[in-house]
Amino acid sequence: MHGSGMGLGPLQPGQDPDLVQQLVAEYLELLEDAGAEAAEDLLRRHPAYAQSIREQLQSLREAGFLDAAEYPERLGEFRLLGRLGGGGMGVVFRAVQEPLGRVVALKLIRPDQLLFPGARARFRREAEAAARLQHPGIVPVYTVGEERGLPYLAMELVEGCTLAQVLRSLQDRRPGALVGEDLARAVGAAGAGHIFSGSWVEACFRLVRQAAEALDHAHRRGVVHRDVKPSNLMVTPGGRVLLLDFGLAQAEGGSRLTRTGSQPGSLPYMSPEQVRGESAAVGPRSDLYGLGVVLYELLTLRPPYAQESSEALRHSILAGNPEAVRRRNPAVAWDAETVCLTAMEPDPARRYASAADFGRDLGNVLQHRPIEARRPGAWLRLRRWTQRRPAAAIALSSGILILVGGPLAFGLQQHAARQRLDAEKQRAETNFLRAFDAVQRMLTRVGETRLAHEPGLDALRRELLLEALAFHRQFLEERSTDPAVRFETAQAYGRVARVHKQLGEYAQAEQAYHDGLAVLESLIAAAPRDLPYRSEAGALQNDLGTLLASLGRLPEARESLERARALREELARALPEDPEALTNLAASHCNLGLLLRETPDRKAAERGLRQALEIQQQVARAQPDQPEYRRPLADFHHNLAELLRQQGRLEEAAGSFQAAVDVQEELLAAQPERSDLQAGLANSALALGVTRKAAGALETSEKALQRAEGLLEQLVLDFADRIDLRNDLARTHQALSSLALLSDRPGAEAEALRHAGRAVEVQEEVVNSAPARPSYRQVLASCFVSLGVAEEAAGRTAEAQASYGSALQHYRALVAEHPENARYRRDLCEVLHLTAEHSELAQAAHELAGRFPERWEECRNAAAFLALCSSLAAEDLELEPADREALADLYGGEAVELLRQAFDRGWPEPRHLEGDPRLDSLRARADFQELCASAAPR
Repeated sequence: MHGSGMGLGPLQPGQDPDLVQQLVAEYLELLEDAGAEAAEDLLRRHPAYAQSIREQLQSLREAGFLDAAEYPERLGEFRLLGRLGGGGMGVVFRAVQEPLGRVVALKLIRPDQLLFPGARARFRREAEAAARLQHPGIVPVYTVGEERGLPYLAMELVEGCTLAQVLRSLQDRRPGALVGEDLARAVGAAGAGHIFSGSWVEACFRLVRQAAEALDHAHRRGVVHRDVKPSNLMVTPGGRVLLLDFGLAQAEGGSRLTRTGSQPGSLPYMSPEQVRGESAAVGPRSDLYGLGVVLYELLTLRPPYAQESSEALRHSILAGNPEAVRRRNPAVAWDAETVCLTAMEPDPARRYASAADFGRDLGNVLQHRPIEARRPGAWLRLRRWTQRRPAAAIALSSGILILVGGPLAFGLQQHAARQRLDAEKQRAETNFLRAFDAVQRMLTRVGETRLAHEPGLDALRRELLLEALAFHRQFLEERSTDPAVRFETAQAYGRVARVHKQLGEYAQAEQAYHDGLAVLESLIAAAPRDLPYRSEAGALQNDLGTLLASLGRLPEARESLERARALREELARALPEDPEALTNLAASHCNLGLLLRETPDRKAAERGLRQALEIQQQVARAQPDQPEYRRPLADFHHNLAELLRQQGRLEEAAGSFQAAVDVQEELLAAQPERSDLQAGLANSALALGVTRKAAGALETSEKALQRAEGLLEQLVLDFADRIDLRNDLARTHQALSSLALLSDRPGAEAEALRHAGRAVEVQEEVVNSAPARPSYRQVLASCFVSLGVAEEAAGRTAEAQASYGSALQHYRALVAEHPENARYRRDLCEVLHLTAEHSELAQAAHELAGRFPERWEECRNAAAFLALCSSLAAEDLELEPADREALADLYGGEAVELLRQAFDRGWPEPRHLEGDPRLDSLRARADFQELCASAAPR
């Protein structure tokens, strides 16, 4: 069984036998632990080696090694009791060391591995490395030997499971929903020990800290593991973490058994220096990288880089730009993410200097102390970005980014620039002003405008602006009485607030707006006639008002927006020909009009929106060669159209939406790189498509929606941190789903299901990222409704009811939290109609009319819902026939009475009585016919 006359079969030209051996071992380990599909996936990720691996496996099968599952019952002084597990290199048995009566874990080299050159040496190296180490986090080796040509080592028997097994057991879970007890359950812990207490993040940090302590012990004794990965870390039910398998370990000063350029280790957990095959560079910090990847995977339940091929995976590792931990798991705090990413730094010099340092920062997070790690500065991140995207870097360095003194390439001067700023800040008066101007040019202006349309740089923009704000605060400490410094600091607060708002960081945005306004108020008090101060205060009040409105805090929002309008009216009177002052005033009229849409004063809302449009048209005509004054026209056309659509004036709404689309198409043709124009066009095209669909113009609706979908899918890829873009993408897929159900083409139902499913998937991510924003939750509820409708059309009734149930859960919560929002109440009624809950629908309809007694629209809507209740009651087979008839009549009478109230409160277009299909159940009623007759002369 253990003959040694065979050797490794022939390989493909130029292939490294060590790497082939490693891949064969990894294949066998995956085959045993995760099944055939996972093992075959390894071959797909290594296409260049797949044929050689298959040939080696076939040779082993033909020689009978892969089928040789039987091992001797005794091996020297050990009696084998049963198999515990195994991997590609070895098999572990529970055994009794009879002379001592000690139960041990006995690891034997797999017979097939004896055919590979270096296998014995690797097995011996594991034993030698482990024997040098005595630590609670490293399984002690009792004895090493060879019996009948079969090497073995006896170790402490430890009960538990590997982190790879833990991750597999949790692969279908959402990381943000896990807690420490989930880890306890995964490892089969009888009780919740300290390591398993608290949050999931805390449990992960405790676990990895133990592993870091074990690595620190190994490193201080000159042993580098070189293969830190989840399957080599075990956690016991008692909460003990153990580092396993030192088969690839390298002792300091020891011989290297791998060839130059080969890559010992498991690729997904290899450091960049290992991937490059730089054997001399592999050291303790390489182990820290692997442990950082393990921590990332624990926090997110996904590896940082998931690629289809090994070549793509190598490229991703070398690029060193993993998706943010907090995007995959919002429960992870900023400092916790920083610790993880510092361990995973692509540059070894920027990682933790030692496992002890790593472990100390893990402890700092757990103890809520300040961490020692620091993220790469904005300049370093920009340099890395230029290395990954040289074409874009050329564009930036050739004129987009401007420094003091001329068009120098922005990213290439980061270290010298920082030193120059720090030095000049400490000099005399003239040098102080020069440094101040440098901050404005290098950080603030670049961060606010130059990088705004560059894909993937939202976080960098935020960091640049935060650095600028930090400089301004320092300047303010030195020059607290200097109005120029105070004014620029206020502006810096505004810039930071806008980026926070764009990234969905609403609490930080609100605080920054208030901080900026506090500085401006003191400036205005000292110089009330200074127009720039009032202009900036108007801008911050306006932006704060729109933020508060988006959060559903309407009274506060109105207060801020009215303050902004008052400030801007003063400026427009002082500067009647200034296009910027007039544009800002128009924006204030528009924003107040948008807010008034949700109040009874709809006429004032329309008046404000039309006033904004009129002012901006005058500005655009007076400035024909300045396209920046045409862009607001698109916004104002769009917002007016939203109001018109809300009032059922679909043709007028479609015309305004089309005007918004036309303006933005024209501007985008001249500036195709402008992401804000792309986003604005997508939003208007979406609204146009929805309006055309409602009017029955399905062909033009589909064209507009497909335009929006194409723009948004690319924008979401380029600007992954932009929550508003993902929200619009979900709404677009929702609209496409509804449109598909109106089509009679083959496959329409499947198309509707696909779009609705995608809408829910995207919007759930949006809500998880910004749970405080009610409008996003409303969109999610609406997406669930669309999914339910698509499922019902496909005959999947049970799934449809579940989707409607999810929608109801969101709408009920929104109505409870925002009782003055009529839209949420109307939407709740719509879903209740879909679920045929006529009793609850009738109650919700009465509450809608009762909450807004002065609004004829809501009386009309409530009447329509009660008319639908009449239809539902008439068809409710759970009621007795007489009860069905009586209840249907009751609902119908209540509906007619509410329609009468709507007329009394000013319903301007009673002709809609004839065309509204929701009122069909009322048409045979005498009181309804009488109402129609009395309304006709109107």
